[in-house]
Amino acid sequence: LELLRSLLLAIDVRPPNLAAMEIIEWPPLPNTLGEEAQVREFFGTIMETRIGQSPIGRIVLLGDVTRFWLTTPKQLTELREGRFIRADGVTIDSLPSLDEMLLDPQEKCRAWHVLQPLS
Repeated sequence: LELLRSLLLAIDVRPPNLAAMEIIEWPPLPNTLGEEAQVREFFGTIMETRIGQSPIGRIVLLGDVTRFWLTTPKQLTELREGRFIRADGVTIDSLPSLDEMLLDPQEKCRAWHVLQPLS
């Protein structure tokens, strides 16, 4: 948790500015099939709804699995140096998972690099 706290402070995110964490269950309904397209659509809809409901300027994704499911294939190819800026101006930063950063200091260094302000 200390690493996460440090990362958030590095991007000037304090508790009042932090969106409430929410666990999203999959499947949302017992009879949902769960093919990749359905899962992507489900998570994409949730993300777009959250962005539309509050002033979100930055989204930080931790780990490959999160990045895979919460970005579109186009966004994945457009990630540059771990960052993608959407057409609406929302910045998506893609970092290694906390476990990866704790196990490999180079991953933590890469995360700090991604979190640097845009020039």
